[in-house]
Amino acid sequence: MIDVKGLQKNYGGLQVLKGVDLTINKGDCVVLVGPSGCGKSTFLRCLNRLEEPDGGHVIFNGKEVTDHDIDHVRQKMGMVFQHFNLFPHLTVKKNITLAPVRLGLMKQPEADKKAMELLERIGLADKADTYPNMLSGGQKQRIAIVRALAMNPDVLLFDEPRDGRRGFGADEGTGPRRHDDGLRHPRDGLCPRGRKPHHLHR
Repeated sequence: MIDVKGLQKNYGGLQVLKGVDLTINKGDCVVLVGPSGCGKSTFLRCLNRLEEPDGGHVIFNGKEVTDHDIDHVRQKMGMVFQHFNLFPHLTVKKNITLAPVRLGLMKQPEADKKAMELLERIGLADKADTYPNMLSGGQKQRIAIVRALAMNPDVLLFDEPRDGRRGFGADEGTGPRRHDDGLRHPRDGLCPRGRKPHHLHR
């Protein structure tokens, strides 16, 4: 599904990614573990070219990821950002439905229905018409995940999914909870839908 070959990224004189090779097959769930600043987020952002690599290749579903078809790649490679990046001027439901409607993947009624189904699953259906500044950090995180899922991606990239957050629902007392496996390292991950993670220490 994703094949990374010799990926390199430099910031000035600092080489952050030094020829990374990694193959991720369909059904794999990979977790990148390491201290802050070691390049985990940079690696994820190079996969969908939010950061431009300085060398190497990223192959996604048999095709090299280039600027030419990057919009199509990003439709299939969802990302949950470390700081969530919700649009502050849009309601929760509008945050979720904006992309699939703008890209012509769904009509507004269909997108609204899917958004409400996803919000129901995470126990936040009552927040559909709320703005992000009225949400707790844990709620924002769940909305960001739902927003990515609304695009029906083949792969989800998570940038620091455990960044200071307790399990899902722990701060509100409702909704599903995330499994805590006791790791104390910051983690990033690449997860094709529906699989539990295998930890990959870097």
